[in-house]
Amino acid sequence: MILVLDASASIDILLNKGNYQIYKKKIAHADTVIAPEIYISEMANIAWKYKRTQNETTADLFKKV
Repeated sequence: MILVLDASASIDILLNKGNYQIYKKKIAHADTVIAPEIYISEMANIAWKYKRTQNETTADLFKKV
């Protein structure tokens, strides 16, 4: 099975929020995991927004990645 991983699912996994356990199981059972071309841009945007709302440093955010 090929799984397409999007940024919102990745963030849920990193922060242990939402349906993160379901996403982790699906990733573990996938033969191949791919991401869209804009994945890195989306992750950077999410990190920027999270930093602004949670008052964390950029280094702290990317330690979670």
